[in-house]
Amino acid sequence: MTAETRESFMGDLDSIPVLTGISPETKAKIYKHIFAQLLPAGSLLTAQSHDSDMVFIIVEGCCRLHDAGNLTSQSFPAAGHVIGACTTHHSVTLASKGAVLAFPKSLLKANNILDHFILYEYPYSEYPCKRKDLFPPDLHIVAKLLTPMSVENCLDLGAGGGRFTLQLLDHSRTLKLVDLDGTSLKKAGEMLDWLGHNDRYTLVEGDICNLPFENDSFDLVAARLSLHEITDTLAVLKEIKRVCKKGAYILLVDVSPPENEQGRALFDQLEETLATTAIQSYTPEQWEKLLHSNKFTVKSNHSTQIQRSLSSRPNANLRGKACLDILRNATVSAQTALGVEWENGEPSWIDSRTVLLAQNID
Repeated sequence: MTAETRESFMGDLDSIPVLTGISPETKAKIYKHIFAQLLPAGSLLTAQSHDSDMVFIIVEGCCRLHDAGNLTSQSFPAAGHVIGACTTHHSVTLASKGAVLAFPKSLLKANNILDHFILYEYPYSEYPCKRKDLFPPDLHIVAKLLTPMSVENCLDLGAGGGRFTLQLLDHSRTLKLVDLDGTSLKKAGEMLDWLGHNDRYTLVEGDICNLPFENDSFDLVAARLSLHEITDTLAVLKEIKRVCKKGAYILLVDVSPPENEQGRALFDQLEETLATTAIQSYTPEQWEKLLHSNKFTVKSNHSTQIQRSLSSRPNANLRGKACLDILRNATVSAQTALGVEWENGEPSWIDSRTVLLAQNID
């Protein structure tokens, strides 16, 4: 351990709110445990004193941490750096082998953080086998659909921060990420660079309804949770058709509304309240018709459902109160159709998604 790395680590410790003000004796104990003993990756240890009761985990492989509070270190902590959790707010980050996760034991116990500490090695498709309950069910299906594929180039539409991109890169030599949000794309690029994929991707800030690519460019076009934000779905499908090679695949994952009329109306209200853009969602059957109308042959059509709380949904911190008002004023039959449940005053409802794989045969 170099002096520079040790100094950086000590600076990280001082910046974590839960560790602010701990005594030099406790810090010395932490350093002894982590550095002097040179613990191997994956080790779990506890440092205890009169003023601190901390749990530390040495990261093994590539780590994604769920529901562990506000993370106060760098975006992608490297070896010798610390990630500290100080609240119960939802958060996700990545960390490299040798980084240190630091939690107060009370928070660890209260939020079962250790159960949410997921270690996985690439390829990403193997990840669902580690902790299925924390892996969105639509991505289970995607992993199975992608398993036999190995293509030259892929297009990720509405790529955002690049979570779906990680899965696609297991099956494509190169990949282009398109999104209107340049900030999210930059974060995706930083993550991909950090993971060693800097020569395999291209970031394109632009409109997925007007793609800056030549005809017949891609072997696989994928979009996850982005097409419902587009008002002109037919225009997007026309562009996808144009840039797909003959025989290319299209993989779509998106939210789907209840078929019940009352449930659909409540779903639309909630989604439009939470969304930052317009919402245009379709049932699995409606998606099939849209794809057929653009001369795609549907190879598989799957649906998934999970019960998802209001607090776990995007923009809930900004628009949660408005959603609560909508739900409290909704009829019992509409709530039932959407699968609304209440626990300790917090609502949850069914999050349905459609996963379609189609091929450009024409």
